[in-house]
Amino acid sequence: MEKRLYKTILIIEDNPGDQLLLHENLLSTNLLIADVTIVDTLTEGINYLSRKNFSLIFLDLFLPDSSGLESFKELIKIKPAIPVIIYSGLSDTKIALNAITLGAQDFLIKGDYTLSLLEKTVRYSIERKKNLDALQISNTRFSLISKATHDMIWDWDLITGEVYRNIEGWQKIFKSKNGEEDGTIEDWSSRVHPEDRKKIEHILKELISSDSEELFEVEFRIIREDKTIGFIKDRGYIIRDGKGKAIRLMGASHDITERKNAEEKV
Repeated sequence: MEKRLYKTILIIEDNPGDQLLLHENLLSTNLLIADVTIVDTLTEGINYLSRKNFSLIFLDLFLPDSSGLESFKELIKIKPAIPVIIYSGLSDTKIALNAITLGAQDFLIKGDYTLSLLEKTVRYSIERKKNLDALQISNTRFSLISKATHDMIWDWDLITGEVYRNIEGWQKIFKSKNGEEDGTIEDWSSRVHPEDRKKIEHILKELISSDSEELFEVEFRIIREDKTIGFIKDRGYIIRDGKGKAIRLMGASHDITERKNAEEKV
């Protein structure tokens, strides 16, 4: 739930009519706004950012002293933690979408939005940026843990189906030159030994369908990049919502190939 904090907003826009429209519309929403600062140029915006923090920035991509994606690139160099909403004309939609791929949170077409959409865009952009930054910190922490333990740290979002895996761990386990920092569960299951795959799928299905299990541990074989067979021990923790539904799995994969090979020799 969003905290009820007053927001400070920076608008970087050189058209007086668009400035006034956005300013008045922001004040007409249910957002708690402490202050709205309006500047005409990117240089002025950057000067304000050097001495004041803002909750959110609205950015027109075409300004007297900057144009296109360069406006956004220059802005996020100064304060990358502040969410940016591109405030564009209809003809600039393609560039606005490209800005989103570079890190902007959203875009609004000038004069073509409702107060409800404006409010939701501001709220979601702030929350989304906060979550992305938290995820980045978490992923960095995972990578450091992996380097220290030689494990592959992974985080599986059951809602979206996306899986984070740190690159260093993936490369160590699969003897691979290419990392798999992000992907899907299929990326992993396709590398499980065919004779163990059904067993692992069954275990995961039982864990996820349960409404109480929290911890799990399982050993299985994998096929590495050089076509050799490796052995993995997976340990993990299941995160559930208030109704007991599994929504996320987090764990670590430990390479136990040397131990298994030694046991077979004995």
